[in-house]
Amino acid sequence: MSLAMRVEDTERWPIEYTVSLNAPQTQMVDIRMVIRNVAGPMIDVAMPVWRPGRYQVLDPAGGVRDVRAVTSAGRSLPIVKTDKTTWHITTGGAEEVTVTYRVYANSLGDRTRHVDDTHA
Repeated sequence: MSLAMRVEDTERWPIEYTVSLNAPQTQMVDIRMVIRNVAGPMIDVAMPVWRPGRYQVLDPAGGVRDVRAVTSAGRSLPIVKTDKTTWHITTGGAEEVTVTYRVYANSLGDRTRHVDDTHA
């Protein structure tokens, strides 16, 4: 359910995640990802299509909504979904990028996600 940078990039670009359940009865989870020490005019963020212990392709981005990217000053950055689980962000030289998105978590199962007003 979380976007991530490629492994080699996370060593030089620290990432901080915040997960919020502001209205669990809506089954929406709000995610905030702050990427620091960004270098270069663009970055790609992606969700893995696997998880430990499950040897099958998953659809982690199926419930993802409202993906946005901004600078530390709040300036919107162009973000384009380039495939099923990857987003391309044009940084415009920003050293810090915040990506926010929502995940609809409405399905119980071993390959899915679920939250409501009783559990997360």
